[in-house]
Amino acid sequence: MNFFRHIPLAISGLALALASLGNLIAYHGGLFAEPASTYLRYGFGALALLALLLFIARIVTDPKGVREDVRSPVVLSVLPTSTMATIMLSLYLQPYAPAAAKVIWATAAVIQLCIMACFVKRFVLRFQLTNVYPSWFVAAVGIQAVAIASPYMDALVVGQAAFWLGFSLFF
Repeated sequence: MNFFRHIPLAISGLALALASLGNLIAYHGGLFAEPASTYLRYGFGALALLALLLFIARIVTDPKGVREDVRSPVVLSVLPTSTMATIMLSLYLQPYAPAAAKVIWATAAVIQLCIMACFVKRFVLRFQLTNVYPSWFVAAVGIQAVAIASPYMDALVVGQAAFWLGFSLFF
């Protein structure tokens, strides 16, 4: 159990990168022929899932430490990468279990909005210049992951709303 306390919450950013890379290779990876692109996709997906499971293990085994960590504007602003990674991983499940993938996608989208609201309440409405970091960008536009996955989930209206929200928050 003590091992999990040393896992940074930012490991979810690694999960996001791995899951996204796998999807990129699968959908747009003209560099790799079949079956190599499929193997690479699911290899990156498995690594992403492992990173996300480590992230979840940290939350479950050390809730007090997690609460303390998210008091930091940097940690809370990169926390949305966990829901973004979950959204990207739902695309791996979609061809095999579309209903389950859509539930995971929608749940992650709602959690994404909750994290964004928490971030705004804690750091934007109580603005202090010393709390501003480049990672604020992640908290603002992370909702774009919902828009990216929406065509695969047959939810274009939700995707368009997420796009325009993320686009406006970009500025």
